[in-house]
Amino acid sequence: MKVIIVSPSLRLEDNISGISSVVRLIIENCKSIDFIHFRLGKKDKERGGFWRIFSLIFSLLRWFFLLLRERNAIIHYNLSLDLNAILRDSVFISLAALFGRSMVLHIHGGRYMNEDCHNKFVKKNFNSIFSHGFPLIVLSDIEKERISKKTSSDNIHVLPNIVYIPEVMPDCKLRKEDKIHFLYLGRIERNKGIGEILSAFSAIKQERNDFVLHMAGAEQGNESYINLLKTSLGNNYIYEGIVGGSKKDKLLNDCHVFVLPSYYEGLPMALLEAMAYRQMVIATSVGSIGKYVKQGKNGFIVESGNALSLQNAILNILEDKEKIISMSANAYQTIKNCLSKEKYMTELTKIYTSLTTNK
Repeated sequence: MKVIIVSPSLRLEDNISGISSVVRLIIENCKSIDFIHFRLGKKDKERGGFWRIFSLIFSLLRWFFLLLRERNAIIHYNLSLDLNAILRDSVFISLAALFGRSMVLHIHGGRYMNEDCHNKFVKKNFNSIFSHGFPLIVLSDIEKERISKKTSSDNIHVLPNIVYIPEVMPDCKLRKEDKIHFLYLGRIERNKGIGEILSAFSAIKQERNDFVLHMAGAEQGNESYINLLKTSLGNNYIYEGIVGGSKKDKLLNDCHVFVLPSYYEGLPMALLEAMAYRQMVIATSVGSIGKYVKQGKNGFIVESGNALSLQNAILNILEDKEKIISMSANAYQTIKNCLSKEKYMTELTKIYTSLTTNK
């Protein structure tokens, strides 16, 4: 069976992308499928403006010729319901539909998973994506309910993200005098709650010094959060750059608490990876996060856009560090119990098989 799988670049040097992480794991763990990866999406350091328009035109041409060449391949199209993605993906998906291709749309959260779209042009493109009746994959029952209302689709599969789970992880050990290492891993931009991270940790820095904030990822936008955090936190802040491979594994292993106060998400890979590496979590309950992060059990849920809520959760941990020991163990157990790699691949293969049957 041949499957064209669409996602951002799989090269760690190009993207810190949760979708890319999922696709890498799918390709690595499903040897019975002949995957053809089609790269679609902006690289972290790619130029915008005219260059971006040229890049999209070139990608559309590549897509056209790939559809012509691989006539028998089914398509696994990964997308998020954000503004730019909707405008781009409606064109690529419609072209594949015009060719009569069998396709599954794998939705990875996004702004318009949680919000209604009021812009008529964007809404038209949104409706275009789902007008072809392709089966859908979503990340949780919550998202299934939301997307069924938005699209009237009854062919929706729930498939939580696949995640690498280390076979052996040592228990977390902390002394009262130890510094707590916090980690943010992902795109550094306003919608990820980086402004709240800056405000919360800056306020805490005025009172205490027993923490280090590690931040990894590429900065997007014009806020210059990396420099602002360095200025405000000094030696209590380390910017790790774009990480992957053994460096990423070490960072996940060395930190204690994962921080993700996003405004909207699907089911973020970085959060699942951190939990698999025995990190407790501080996060907003957006998208499907609340299904895995349980208040007071394996982490703390904070209010979106509220720096004081985040600050109080951080202080709660710093003032009672032993909470990390039990919560980190619970975080690991949550992932181990809920996200079986074998079950994921079995369910995904069933979806692929149904597409070939219906061709």
